[in-house]
Amino acid sequence: MRFDPQFNTAVEGYFVSDNTFRVTYSYDPAIEIGSEKKVFEYGPFGSRCEMYEMGSSVNANLIGVKNIRLLFLYKDRSKNGKLVTPIFHGEGVSVLNHKTVTFDHYISIDKAPFTQKYRLSTALTSVRNVLQQKNLKTPLKWESKLIK
Repeated sequence: MRFDPQFNTAVEGYFVSDNTFRVTYSYDPAIEIGSEKKVFEYGPFGSRCEMYEMGSSVNANLIGVKNIRLLFLYKDRSKNGKLVTPIFHGEGVSVLNHKTVTFDHYISIDKAPFTQKYRLSTALTSVRNVLQQKNLKTPLKWESKLIK
């Protein structure tokens, strides 16, 4: 997802159930810290690729206060008690120890096995600066580790 502050926002927190998220930090004043909201995904679904919202559901091992997540949201759709993420991003991105943002990424290569999986990480404070529109001239520094 490409983050555009005109159309997107984000929240940090954790899932209290497979589709309910407790907000612990918000980049949008309209989304209250401490609130619990249902999570939906918006995008092209089905054989006709029609755009609509569908309830999101996360894996049980991502539920709980120890599993802090960063959710990227559509501003115009994240209203009335719901958080709406781009399609296939309903689980958000992991935030380890309230310090490091991490996610797994597949990179295509020219020879077998044709793709390799890497774990990318960067400081949460750097991500927050970008999301809060501070220090935009300094690009995020991602550490990359090959996962075998």
